[in-house]
Amino acid sequence: MTSLWIRATLLTDAAITESSATTGGHRSLGYLPGAALLGAVARRKYGGMDAETAFRVFHSGAVRFGPALPQGFDGAPTIPMPLALHHGKREKWKEPDKEPKKLSPNVENHSRVALREGTQYSQCREGFLDGALFVHETARRASLRTAMTEGGRARDQALYQVSALPAGLALLARIDADQAADLVAVREVLDRGVVTIGRSRGAEFGSARTEVIPEPPAGAMACAQPHAGMALFLCVSDLALRDSKTGQPSLEPRKEDFGLEGPWKWDAARSFLRFRRYSPFNAWRRRPDLERQVIAAGSVIVFTASDGRKPGAGEVGQAVARGIGEYRCDGLGQVLFEPALLADARVRATSLPLPVTDAPPCRGPEGDELLIWVERQNRARRASETAWTQAMALVRQFGGKLPPSQWGELRVLARRFRGTDGKGLLAELTAHVVEPADSQDKLKRAVRHGERRWGKRIMVQSEGDAGKGMAETTLGKHLVSCIGQLQHPAETLELLASFVVREKRKEVRR
Repeated sequence: MTSLWIRATLLTDAAITESSATTGGHRSLGYLPGAALLGAVARRKYGGMDAETAFRVFHSGAVRFGPALPQGFDGAPTIPMPLALHHGKREKWKEPDKEPKKLSPNVENHSRVALREGTQYSQCREGFLDGALFVHETARRASLRTAMTEGGRARDQALYQVSALPAGLALLARIDADQAADLVAVREVLDRGVVTIGRSRGAEFGSARTEVIPEPPAGAMACAQPHAGMALFLCVSDLALRDSKTGQPSLEPRKEDFGLEGPWKWDAARSFLRFRRYSPFNAWRRRPDLERQVIAAGSVIVFTASDGRKPGAGEVGQAVARGIGEYRCDGLGQVLFEPALLADARVRATSLPLPVTDAPPCRGPEGDELLIWVERQNRARRASETAWTQAMALVRQFGGKLPPSQWGELRVLARRFRGTDGKGLLAELTAHVVEPADSQDKLKRAVRHGERRWGKRIMVQSEGDAGKGMAETTLGKHLVSCIGQLQHPAETLELLASFVVREKRKEVRR
């Protein structure tokens, strides 16, 4: 078996809906299913192949297009959040006050340890987990659209919503093949090419840049040695099983499907499964395919042996390497045998995060007014999102310490310097909130009123030669220090001042 690793970067938002239904609300998947990559290759190569080659590459399962999962901070693909992870209802499952979010030490793996009596648990369900234990919650963007008549007018009562993955998201996928020759056509399409995926491709959705990359580090995909008397499997993608006796879809795992022989039994108490059903839409036939009843990605399946034997790593690994169940060509049936993240009662990291740098924005042709305007709008949006995140982090430090009138003055000051480099703002801010060195300057001192306002003494965390510690400063000096370290100081200060005043008014109403 040979493999090909693909990195897909969304150039525009991509609508990858969970269901092909035409009614009701739509929600986008947090990843690209293997069928999306298969369809992108088939649109380019299917018509130029003979029937035998086309069947082998796209239908037989000899080539398996794995799901494209978000890339983690360790440079490796993430895994769907394992459903075996739980936390107490009054405990945080992500470390608070940290960005990006990281899995909390309070999280327990209930496939390895029993539930504590008297404790109420909540299940970790959403997001993806990388080997450094960072939680990736894929953002989704929603937009309202309306169907059009043949005359180009809006159709009555035909308003609908599109949920999509955001542009700029990077995902990693592995494509396996029994023969290396079958990957030639796949490489020609996906190596440094631009493909369209998902729904609404005729609009502005679904454009992605793909490239073949070297094999990334294992990260969250790393596997550990099996335990005595237990075999644990994590569903990386949906799992479609079928009962060999009745021919009907089955939602109960069987040991034969996972390469286990002997006294192995499915342990329902230690397993954590979630199910879903859907009918994928076939664009060529313009009809939905057969309904699929599957075990959802993130499910944890456990088998136990009464005699305490160890599962054979070689035999089981060989059985699951080509996938389990049906629709493997679409990426279904991808499982991990004994993932290292779930080896113990507590989740432990398997890799370290890499330095994260923002990729430079794509440059369009020079002189194109539309592209220049779009690029300017993207820069403004990114600056606004950064300023909002930084302002919310500062609200915890400065909220409720001064009357709203003081923040109103700072909001007016910040608006004057919006869009500048911030040097002038820092000078004005320092003159406004920091006590002057000359104590005879009574006019400036009257503005601050010493200990009652910006001259209030506070303790803040500092770093020195002796390490981290606490240092005394004034509220005004601390504000100037925080604003001076920001990328967009004026925008952040304006948001901070507005939000503090808003929260103060809510407290007064209560």
